[in-house]
Amino acid sequence: MPSKTIILCGSDGSGKTTIANILKRKLSIGRKVVLIWFRWRAFFTYTLYLYSNIRHLYKYTTDRMNRRVKIINWSKDSFLKMLYPRTLLFDMLMFYILIKLKVTLLKYDIVIFDRFFIDTIVDVMYEAGNLKVINSLLARLALTLTKSASACVMLDVDPNIAWQRKKDIISTTELRYKRVIYHYLAKKFNITVINTSNFSLCEVVSLVMKKIR
Repeated sequence: MPSKTIILCGSDGSGKTTIANILKRKLSIGRKVVLIWFRWRAFFTYTLYLYSNIRHLYKYTTDRMNRRVKIINWSKDSFLKMLYPRTLLFDMLMFYILIKLKVTLLKYDIVIFDRFFIDTIVDVMYEAGNLKVINSLLARLALTLTKSASACVMLDVDPNIAWQRKKDIISTTELRYKRVIYHYLAKKFNITVINTSNFSLCEVVSLVMKKIR
């Protein structure tokens, strides 16, 4: 029997990692469960980072934990604005294939994704200022994989609450922009949205469990 796939997507501070860990503990009783943190993975994208450094398309800022953060302005270069989203999506698809091979070989019953392709698409749309990437072949393929999951839930939260929850968030402006895109994608692809500021952790976990088919 194929493994079940559970996807938790949504903005920073919405509770994805917390909910994913609780789900893993609950679902691991009598089953083999793996939790995947599906965040940024670069292979070919590293060449674009090198190019952006040569062009000096970056700036440094400091987050609330006084850590230095490098921010690349992909939209300053028309070549990068077009190529970066597609290259990163390609790299994430390669990462996904490796995960699926691992799941098959180790015979996991359930795979829980903390973040998925939707999060990558939202990130690159914001970072490169390229809203058309949603129409690309790679984005459509990634979203097809999302729709085939046993459950896909988008966790939502007010940006001001997310700001209080996570100290590494640099700007609520970014959160607000991304939130609009998340809600657009949720509506377009019929993804269940749960606002985690309206429910307790137990209630959110229960709502996610009900979505697993």
